[in-house]
Amino acid sequence: MKQRCILVGSAILAALSVTLLVLNVPTAATGPAATVSHIARTEDSPPPPTDYLIALPVMPPDPQEVPPDLTPEQAAAHARALTRRQAEPVIAALKELQSQDQIAGFQLRPDLHGVAVEGPAGGALEELSLGRAAAAVLPLGDEPPACAAAAAQVLPEQLLAASRTPAGRGESLTAATLAPQATDPSINLSVQPGSTWTGVNGYTTEDTTVTMRILRRGRVIGSESTTSNSRGYYSFYPTWQQCPTSGYTWTLQPGDVVEVTAKGNTVSTVVVDVSAWVDPDANLVTGLTAPGRSVQVSLYAPGEDPCYGRGYTEAAGTDTSGGFSADFTDQVDFDRSASATVYARDDDGNSTYAWFYAYRISAYFDDDYFYGYLKPEVAFTATLSRTGTLVAERSGRSNAYGYYSGWFGETVQPGDVISVSGGGVHVEYAAIDLDLTLDHTADRAAGTTGADRVVKANFYRNNSTYYSLRTSCSYDSDCNSDVADGSGSFVIPTELDLMRGDYAYLSVYDEEGNYQYSRQRFVPAIAADLSYNRVSGFWGDPSTGHVTVTLKDSGGSVKETDTWVSVGSYDGEFEPSMGSTITPTDVIEVTDGTITETMTVQDLTARLDGDTGHLSGGAGDGHLVVELWDFRRDSALWYSHCSETNVTGGAYDLDLGGAQVGGQDYAEVWSAGADDHYTVRRPRPFTVNAQKHDDYVRGYSETPYAPITITLQRGGSPMTVYTTTSSRSAYYYAYLAGGTPVTITQGDTLEVQTGDGDSVDLLIPELTIIADEAANQLTGRSPASQPVAPRLRRYYSGGWYSQSANTTADDSGDYQASFDGRYWSRDCSPVDVSHRCVRPTVSYYNPAGHQVWLEGPDPQPVGPDAYEGDDSSDAATAYVDVQSHTFHAGDDTDWVSFSVPARDVGNTPYRIETFNLGWGMGTNVRLYDTDQILQSEWWGYDQSWNPGRGVSARWTPPLSGTYYLEIRPPSSSYAAYCDAVYDLRVLPLRGQIYLPLVTRSHW
Repeated sequence: MKQRCILVGSAILAALSVTLLVLNVPTAATGPAATVSHIARTEDSPPPPTDYLIALPVMPPDPQEVPPDLTPEQAAAHARALTRRQAEPVIAALKELQSQDQIAGFQLRPDLHGVAVEGPAGGALEELSLGRAAAAVLPLGDEPPACAAAAAQVLPEQLLAASRTPAGRGESLTAATLAPQATDPSINLSVQPGSTWTGVNGYTTEDTTVTMRILRRGRVIGSESTTSNSRGYYSFYPTWQQCPTSGYTWTLQPGDVVEVTAKGNTVSTVVVDVSAWVDPDANLVTGLTAPGRSVQVSLYAPGEDPCYGRGYTEAAGTDTSGGFSADFTDQVDFDRSASATVYARDDDGNSTYAWFYAYRISAYFDDDYFYGYLKPEVAFTATLSRTGTLVAERSGRSNAYGYYSGWFGETVQPGDVISVSGGGVHVEYAAIDLDLTLDHTADRAAGTTGADRVVKANFYRNNSTYYSLRTSCSYDSDCNSDVADGSGSFVIPTELDLMRGDYAYLSVYDEEGNYQYSRQRFVPAIAADLSYNRVSGFWGDPSTGHVTVTLKDSGGSVKETDTWVSVGSYDGEFEPSMGSTITPTDVIEVTDGTITETMTVQDLTARLDGDTGHLSGGAGDGHLVVELWDFRRDSALWYSHCSETNVTGGAYDLDLGGAQVGGQDYAEVWSAGADDHYTVRRPRPFTVNAQKHDDYVRGYSETPYAPITITLQRGGSPMTVYTTTSSRSAYYYAYLAGGTPVTITQGDTLEVQTGDGDSVDLLIPELTIIADEAANQLTGRSPASQPVAPRLRRYYSGGWYSQSANTTADDSGDYQASFDGRYWSRDCSPVDVSHRCVRPTVSYYNPAGHQVWLEGPDPQPVGPDAYEGDDSSDAATAYVDVQSHTFHAGDDTDWVSFSVPARDVGNTPYRIETFNLGWGMGTNVRLYDTDQILQSEWWGYDQSWNPGRGVSARWTPPLSGTYYLEIRPPSSSYAAYCDAVYDLRVLPLRGQIYLPLVTRSHW
């Protein structure tokens, strides 16, 4: 059964409550008297697995922040990096939990657009409040959640499309360089064949409201509004969602009418098909579109230096079937590295456009993967030959824009020949090797490859737009190339001042423009995290597989060695957690057995002052980069703010004036030492979080290991005084009651004093929350005209799911937040504030960022069902029709009897089902005959992998008489909570209708 999850595109959840389930890895078995297609459970099910995926929202990229004309492999790399960047707030919270021993570990999973979390200590995680939170939290088993895998697949598609918009191409393809568009606003429709991610863009007057409608057969299927930028450019893109249906919020199809309105003018154009193929042998771009359209082809052809190319434009008419051909022979003799964007324009010049690539073969180094372009939708055969002998052969079909790919199952080696044939086209490429070093001291890439091959290097400063390690706040890139000499040696300089942690991609071309492509290659970098006791970094060669990390003290004595630290196959990232404490002057050594990198940990300090907005501390002289995650209470989201400086004299003081530094913020500080490796601190401003109607207080001091004194004042008198000390990461928490009951109440003042000089008198405001079941909303009172964050939390057997709906109280202090149109990520069911398992929660953040929150009562466990006590076969209830049951106690067992008449013996199958299971529920079922002789082993599903799915077994009775069903939870963790419910059905299948099966295949 596929798992489902919400992947929110346009909105990010303000908070996510996560408590990991206790789950079991199932094994397959069948009962002796039944034919079943599910997983059997043992009588005493062990605790379930502790691997979960925090899936991230899918957010369409801003075309103006996407490099122009990405190749598919570049788009895939940027998508992986985008996942990394988006996961940073989640990872920061997980690192905090790991530092408190709440979780065993975590791992970024770009292939699933999320973060995998390993087992919680003691069986559960504390609640995570994540500003840039996940769209869903799902069990992570051998078969990944389908929705997460789908999200990872759509990101490269979106980036590739965004890089082809006028904004994504530096706005070079405007009305001035292409055919004129006579309307204002103008309209261009991005409709790539075979892709469901489409877009609308164009131009009008700058800073103007633009609205868009999509009509299909006269019915509006999508509408949006935006504001054009300072150049008049506007764009609309759909968002990805999983609930209530999976897919994009809208997708353009041929025949759709797109209307765009600006300045009172409404312009429309019709979507048409565009298909083309780019023939470098004949210098032709040929294709099909709607008859009567004019066609304009914009061809991009790299020159002798592949970093630079030129655009060429050809106009073409269409014949009666829509065929067109643009001949570039008189303009350019282009090769297989060329690409073309085809615009099919209506009478006003408004267009539907798509892009296509010249026939080619491409492959990665050190891999068995191949890909390229042929004509659209043709069968192909790809072969791998070594010294004239066929090593592997693969067949397939190109997609709607000519793309083909596959795996040989054999790593391509230097000297191998890759060839592909299909649709009357044959392309061949001779593979070579690549040995590469990125030298940050000489600012160059150097190495060896095939003799006389053209080598292109795209260098990038790591500005953390996507990555966790920042080397700069600003984006910068450079492209340069060289022709390898007769021995294959090349040297490619860059104008960038490379630092450890910067990176490059390399492409090596043959004479026809085919190429092999390197994985992302970083300048080797090590980062020692003093706040979370971790080592991270990037290794120069992603194909290394693993490295050894050794932590030594300043005298050279080994404190800890990890001999098998995995290296990311895409980018060379490694990130082990150390059991020994990392301290200044320690030495960290990383080696793959051939190359060794060594760093000395700096004495880096960092204090983020919420009063002054300054970040200050001590660091070694060198470059220092700071990223502040700035919490804004109006949205309950975090926003990135970056600053950098060069430290001299061993101290720094940065004014983060562009941010609103206060409670809930956090920062990451990277300081490059004398060896150019990094020491990291993660400071937080002074933060207080207090739970109203309880005694729980938690937060952060501005320095680690600070004494904390908490005094609860009521009516000017202290109710209780509590002292503690913050941790290595500056986290503290307190339960104020101790041996004396105490409750934080409206009108109280919570005084928190830190030993490092911070203090606050936090007044507990009026803060209430009520579930309005009739209107499906949360209402209550909070400080007048102030932001407030109501949240609905739904409990299941292992923890909580959460839905937030931030709002603002009116001038009398009343607020309301509707949950209509929202869906739970676990099963896409509508959010219902009246559900038996929900708990309303509300948070108020004062102007300094300190929080007071209130939680409603815990959902109550289910009570006994109508058939209790049916806990033995002697007390079994007779089955008549569908029965609704509960497991009201951990050891509850339900017994049900049913009768089989003689006419059903041997020829009538019975379906035994449990269904309508609550979240986190599981049922195990056994069957007995009249004499209490067991007829089946346990039937049942592990509900962690199949949420809400019950037993569905077919059984044919061998004898007539009375039979008994024993139904029990897999373990006590599946019982005695608010959603421990299920329905039972026993259905003889005396008459069945078999419908014909129709199988369709789709590209």
